[in-house]
Amino acid sequence: MARLLFSVLKVSLAWEGCITVTDIYSTALSLRRPNLIRWTNYMDECIEMLESSSEALPSDKLLCQHVKLQHINEDVCVSFSMDDPSATVTMSDSKVQYALRGFERNLSDWTKAVPKSIYNSKLDHTSCQHHTDYHSRA
Repeated sequence: MARLLFSVLKVSLAWEGCITVTDIYSTALSLRRPNLIRWTNYMDECIEMLESSSEALPSDKLLCQHVKLQHINEDVCVSFSMDDPSATVTMSDSKVQYALRGFERNLSDWTKAVPKSIYNSKLDHTSCQHHTDYHSRA
């Protein structure tokens, strides 16, 4: 049973690593291209497994936080049609303002939920970068 759990953890970790590497959110965002891998329930399951397993390393848990942050960013990109070069989004639109407040709340909730033991300057920088991107695109 322990061997099966370890194999499942390795698969989950590999999948989360692929998401992190292939998402290349900053490139997709700046070029206004669609994200190649969209969020699925399987990703939630992988994160849950990695976060709750006693076999997971601290770096696995840190990777989960990066993936969660990318998920928030993907929601913003889809909502503001950032993958469509012809789309325009204006801050004067009340729907945009409402959505932006929701994404800011999600980012704040994520920040509060990250265990202090793994929160580092890279996560902080990425979080701030996402926040800036949301406002510069809207």
